Amino acid sequence: MRVTLMHNPNAGHDSPDETDLVKALTKAGHKVTYQSTRKKKWQQALDEADDLVVVAGGDGTVGRVLRAMAGRPVPVAILPLGTANNIASSLGIDGRCKALIAGWESGRRGRIDVGTVRGPWGEKRFIEAIGFGLFTHSMALVEAKQETDVPEDRDTELDHDLRFLHKTLAATRARHWGVTVDGKDQSDAYFLVEVQNIALIGPNVRLAGAADPGDGQFDVVLLGERQRDDFAAYLAERIDGTDRALDSPVVRGKTVTIRWDGSPIRIDDEIHADVSFGEPGHETTIEARLDAQVELLLGDPDPAAGQRD
Repeated sequence: MRVTLMHNPNAGHDSPDETDLVKALTKAGHKVTYQSTRKKKWQQALDEADDLVVVAGGDGTVGRVLRAMAGRPVPVAILPLGTANNIASSLGIDGRCKALIAGWESGRRGRIDVGTVRGPWGEKRFIEAIGFGLFTHSMALVEAKQETDVPEDRDTELDHDLRFLHKTLAATRARHWGVTVDGKDQSDAYFLVEVQNIALIGPNVRLAGAADPGDGQFDVVLLGERQRDDFAAYLAERIDGTDRALDSPVVRGKTVTIRWDGSPIRIDDEIHADVSFGEPGHETTIEARLDAQVELLLGDPDPAAGQRD
């Protein structure tokens, strides 16, 4: 196949570099055009894609490429190189790059939904989720904090993020959110509101465990005081090395509206806020809906190739 390789060379810990990836794809019989997503105008390479777009990077890179490919006829394959890799894991994509590349021969296809959130800023597409409360608060604090010690490996970084999330939970108060899912009122006091398209969020927290990324519906997770203790216990167990199922209340639907006062909202891996509403307490409505899909080449990982990697 003629492959357009979209690669973030800064992704992950000890990840394969440009040479390794091009060599693996070429050895598998593909003709490769390489594009670094760290370069300006990287999206232009997608306009010339032929048979397959391969995105190699973490969730941020994968999400940007998938959003750009929404509605295009060329399928996308994912080589996860990041820390959390929530998008790939939610799609069942896991393993070494050579094994994943070899597995494409099976030709197994899938789809992932692309959401659009509309607000005072206009419209923005998203792949993972939009969220308010705990995860958005935690992410904002991490970005604002000057980190002096960069974790040396993936497991250490995930453990660091889980501990920080657990600590942030204790300081995150529930507040009233006006939420409607497919016309049904779900308004209440919540410390977490997540409109998810995939199962995993943050440091591999399986918040919407049954979410199907290609089923045409959101999984809306709403956590209030009744769920706080169980969620805190779940995070503590994850930190201690136990990965049990989390029984989150989930409401499924195609259209979600939320009354918004300009407080921080997370759209995939970016945080937005609007402080221009004027008088305190002024609110507007934002709406999330699913309106596009991206075709995926999933394949079936080849264990033998993984052992040779």
